[in-house]
Amino acid sequence: MLVRFSTTLVILLFTNMVRAEECDCGVEGAQSRIFMGRESEENKYPWLAHIRFKLDPLDSRYVKCGGSLIDNQHVMTAAHCIFDEFGVLRKRRLTEVYLGVHSIAADLENKYTVERFIYDKRFDILERKLDYDFAILRLSSPVSFTEEVSPICIPKDNDREYENLIVAGWGKLSETEGAPEKLNEVEVDYIDNERCNKMNYEFTLRIRGVVESYPGEFSTLVTPIHESHMCAIDTETGGGSCIGDSGGPLMYKNPDNQRWYAVGLVSGGYGACGNINIPTLYTVIAKYKRFIRKYAPESQICSI
Repeated sequence: MLVRFSTTLVILLFTNMVRAEECDCGVEGAQSRIFMGRESEENKYPWLAHIRFKLDPLDSRYVKCGGSLIDNQHVMTAAHCIFDEFGVLRKRRLTEVYLGVHSIAADLENKYTVERFIYDKRFDILERKLDYDFAILRLSSPVSFTEEVSPICIPKDNDREYENLIVAGWGKLSETEGAPEKLNEVEVDYIDNERCNKMNYEFTLRIRGVVESYPGEFSTLVTPIHESHMCAIDTETGGGSCIGDSGGPLMYKNPDNQRWYAVGLVSGGYGACGNINIPTLYTVIAKYKRFIRKYAPESQICSI
């Protein structure tokens, strides 16, 4: 659902804030569409979670989101995924988390129920904004790590302009096409917030038939990118996340240690999937490192 519009503390700190070379996370799986993407190699991203929020216990319909396993009992996703359109929290007992999935029609053996929804209380879906769009699902039982199921690394900082970012999920292939059965991925370009604001502004003026240079007198038409967000899109094809990819990870692979980090998670966007002029918004994971350390203390927060 891509929305538009004491001592113990010290021990936890040193347990989780480890050097990159010590991290035991972000390792590709056994085999080493997202709009304009391609099918991923099977088990390449063993932290990917397929999340289903069923509408009713007797109804086969469900809302679909993505997520990332960050330790043996927690999956992070977008806060807007756990609320319905009226701002009501979805039912935990109707939530299913699948791990080790490539085909959502065949690979659904590893199903987990959810014990608790944990989210940033500053998030308000009724405002029709996506600020603070971050949540953690605590699974009802721990996960056993295998080559097909293992956690992704959490970045300690977000202080670089990333290259070669990847977003993956089971969302729609485009605004007019359906969703794929198998996991798709696409490479996207990092867009700094200044450029992202400019692109959003110019897009808004264009659809209103206004020709004006940025920032111009119509600058109040567009709310600047919130501090909790970053932007990305394939600027040549418009490739990126689409409806159904919400909560999935925006991933960066460190070429030095060959480990994957979740630098963002799919939040939403102003325009339609595939528009090269309008980037997707991603919640910045590094801004939630303290939140993650508090609620998912076994996750590994590492320097990239």
